[in-house]
Amino acid sequence: MPQSFSLKTIRTTITLGQGTFSSGGNTKIIEGLATEVEVSKPGLPEKNSATVKIANIRLDDMEQMTFLAFQPLQSLKNTITIEAGIQGQELDVVFKGEITSAFADFSGAPEVWFKIEAISGGYAAQIGAKPMSVNGEALAADLIKQFATEIGYSFRNEGVTASVRNATFNGSPIEKAKAVADEVGAELLIDDDTMVLMEYDKPRGDNVPLSVETGLVGYPSFTSDGIACSCFYDPNLKQGGAIELQSIVPRASGRWKITKLTHKLSAYVTGGGSWNTAIEAAYIGGGNNAK
Repeated sequence: MPQSFSLKTIRTTITLGQGTFSSGGNTKIIEGLATEVEVSKPGLPEKNSATVKIANIRLDDMEQMTFLAFQPLQSLKNTITIEAGIQGQELDVVFKGEITSAFADFSGAPEVWFKIEAISGGYAAQIGAKPMSVNGEALAADLIKQFATEIGYSFRNEGVTASVRNATFNGSPIEKAKAVADEVGAELLIDDDTMVLMEYDKPRGDNVPLSVETGLVGYPSFTSDGIACSCFYDPNLKQGGAIELQSIVPRASGRWKITKLTHKLSAYVTGGGSWNTAIEAAYIGGGNNAK
């Protein structure tokens, strides 16, 4: 059942690549302040991104974090982790990435909002790397795992067994990983700090049931690429995963592969706030989308 009327919380963790906060240490955990979050996960070649607004952070902390915005290349070494869920329960990670912009907005004073923008894989995409040449044959999964390790990412293979032969791959580790996936006709996802290799026609993980009873909001609509719908936020929804949709809209019910997620979450804000996800999904061949 959807947790639409439970007490929500959002925890934001900022880790500095260099220096320390005035309170000591290089990590600042913020929870219990009014927070609004929008996370977009569109899939490559676009990067996952997040926009965070937090009210009434300590002035000295805002000063130190604002400094990040003036040195964008350096700021990519500073990371943000956003977790969300029910107060008093274990929280789920919504987003991990590198901060690209951070500044205080005093236009609504006395309430001051600190605004943070971040992307996943931004710093990794700027890392220079030598070309990778494959002489003979090599498993695509082994190559991509190597590229993930180079930038400190984890790797997950969802059943891809194809190999590349006698090829050269250039660019950053992420660019090379994408090129390897393209070479074997597979899909590469950058999901927070994990590279996921998967087959295009097979979603990853278990189906997530989506109906009015489980959190579907309104009615699905069709797009040029598949279907779009909205629901209460569910941490089980993943890029490349599948939903099992139940709707009275003709031909909307069935299995769909998620191609884009947009989470809009808020906690501790006056008058309530958002706790929703917008989904775009593609038809899965061989499914039962005929209802």
